[in-house]
Amino acid sequence: MNKHLENGKKVLETLTMHGHLAYFVGGFVRDFLLGIETEDIDITTSATPEEVISLFESVKPTGIKYGTVTVFYGTDSFEVTTFRSDGLYKNHRHPEEVRYSKTLKDDLIRRDFTINGMAMNLNGIIIDEVGGQDDLKNKLIRAINDPHTRFREDSLRILRAFRFVSKTGFEIETETAKAITKSSMLLTKIANERIIQEFKKISMNPYRKKAYQSLIDLGVTSAFPELKEGLTILSKKDVPLLQYPHFFTLCFFLHHSEIPENWRFSNLEKANMKNVIELMNDTQESEFQPLQMFRYGLKTCMETNAMNQIICETNDQSERIKNLHDSLVISSMSDLRIDGTDVLQLSVLKNPAMVGVILEDVLVKVLNKELPNEYESLKEYVLKTFN
Repeated sequence: MNKHLENGKKVLETLTMHGHLAYFVGGFVRDFLLGIETEDIDITTSATPEEVISLFESVKPTGIKYGTVTVFYGTDSFEVTTFRSDGLYKNHRHPEEVRYSKTLKDDLIRRDFTINGMAMNLNGIIIDEVGGQDDLKNKLIRAINDPHTRFREDSLRILRAFRFVSKTGFEIETETAKAITKSSMLLTKIANERIIQEFKKISMNPYRKKAYQSLIDLGVTSAFPELKEGLTILSKKDVPLLQYPHFFTLCFFLHHSEIPENWRFSNLEKANMKNVIELMNDTQESEFQPLQMFRYGLKTCMETNAMNQIICETNDQSERIKNLHDSLVISSMSDLRIDGTDVLQLSVLKNPAMVGVILEDVLVKVLNKELPNEYESLKEYVLKTFN
């Protein structure tokens, strides 16, 4: 038994010892039955958050509004949530009212999919009120009770269905699939950051190709038209795992070659994506050049090379890129043996803005090894060429 599960059992023991019902629940139980080891262990209990807090030394009220606290045990942490039934949902995401319940069944039937709606007690006995074990055997992703209601309550569940497709390779059950198609535009009401996180998870799982095709088949791309061309390509090709955020870079490049304003990435992520898109535009029909390596660096050039191979089926330039990186004469402008002050002193310029143009020209010549990076040689070149 791994240490994390061992500590989880100790949390269950503590709760049950004090007269409370307590179970492992959700994704952990699903993965346990599938034989997948996971570090994500959630616990559901009849104890109120206040009672849970009183039983453990280190507890953080992470989601106390929804009956959830995080219990720290040893080096591990566990989300512990009180049995609950949800009231009406607001903004297609969160319940307006949470009602604590004394029965496990109430807690299980409020969940998203049958395969996530099972619990397991301390002795390893599975409690299944929703048919999750049958759906696991039949490899089906089925919403609990009415799928239309489930997706109206929390529209992010639509993308979660595809996340589970990408993780397990399961099929989406027919009525659940119909409800996804009908409800897909509700995703436009969900915070963009949450959408990004779900697509990030989908894009990193082993059955992502199947999930991409299902997203297209069920019409979910109507909510995200800027992703459709990318999803179409990725659903048909066996491609290496794209490092985040380049699943999105590929989709945006194919759509309009720019990052849509409504997609909220960090400034660093946007800069990374923008650099790859710029470099893709310059290298799809030509070889990588020393200036591009100098400007963008090894990582961005390698990422761009991978994207070019997916979209245009260009030849792999990774060896050339590594050689360019290893043979760069200089790695920054400060390494250039001539600077803007030198250029101003050496040349007669009517327009000082030409200093940048001259330095760029000198830089390219040095990077291409057409000029040695020596002051006298660069001085002679500037005097001869620009005076």
